[in-house]
Amino acid sequence: MSSMSGGSETVSFQASETQNTIQRILQSCSKLVEAGDIHESDSTISELVKFLDSLSDAALSDPNNEPAQNDAFDALNEIHQYICSPSLAQEAVDALSFELPKAVSKFAGISNRFLDKAISIIDQFLEKCGPRDMLSILCNTLGYSSNMTKAASYILPPLSGLSKVFTSIKRRHFEQVQVAVPIILNVLKAVALDSDDADDAELESVFHRAVGIANSIYEVCNKLVC
Repeated sequence: MSSMSGGSETVSFQASETQNTIQRILQSCSKLVEAGDIHESDSTISELVKFLDSLSDAALSDPNNEPAQNDAFDALNEIHQYICSPSLAQEAVDALSFELPKAVSKFAGISNRFLDKAISIIDQFLEKCGPRDMLSILCNTLGYSSNMTKAASYILPPLSGLSKVFTSIKRRHFEQVQVAVPIILNVLKAVALDSDDADDAELESVFHRAVGIANSIYEVCNKLVC
């Protein structure tokens, strides 16, 4: 019993450590961005990404490591709560939007709850940033999939985001679609060719998201015709 109790204390302490680290880095980043210190804010965001990468790597490398999974989920929760804050300056949101979609998408391969949380974080960026900016960011996030070992699960959050971006763009729809679609198709082709590294459920989810994007483009085309 004492062993189990000790283990619980350890898990609690690790989760608290993770939350504190995420909070510290995010608060530091916001202060630097608001102060206009671009160099230091970029350095702080890099520190955040490296920390998130260490958590996702630990959770992905050992699916049975419950403390590592708890740490990883605590980190995503902290990120989500922070981005949701109505008091967060737009400059900080914009700075974080360039790197965090890639970082949180790496967690999607751990389990469905991580996938859902990563999608929720990207959805918050979609609400707070312009759709044209997010289109570019999400296409860049997709392009990074060639560096991922679990590419099929990694691309699910940006694909989900893209299906919402297309219907949010207010003008120059054709130009935006023309740029994005080849990127999307190339990534889907690469994932399909590497299907040995993904299970059937992952591939089904990928193409389900791809159909969602196609439906969004169809909806946009209908609006243009009308």
